[in-house]
Amino acid sequence: MAGTGALTEIVAVERETTDPAGEADPTFIEIGRLRAEVKPLRASESERAGAVRTLSVYSFRVLNRAARAIAIAPDHRLRWGDLVFNVREVRLPSPQEPFAEIIAETGVAL
Repeated sequence: MAGTGALTEIVAVERETTDPAGEADPTFIEIGRLRAEVKPLRASESERAGAVRTLSVYSFRVLNRAARAIAIAPDHRLRWGDLVFNVREVRLPSPQEPFAEIIAETGVAL
């Protein structure tokens, strides 16, 4: 596809689904895949009550029309390889613009 630049990574978009009775733990289902350029933005580490938490924030640059077709939202999550990211912000420009940006974070309590 012409003009996609460095969209070399495949990212799965997932949304939460729950048991209709609300008894089971929430699970996630894949609702689509996006080609993305992935860039780390920042990372931090904190300690609370003896537990260390690392937090990494990434930018996912994707095709605008693909992000709109999936209707990606902040309550979704992304899966990139073995990493799972919580979507924090979706920056959708006007429909004529080629790219959208998704800001997502991953964090682990150690």
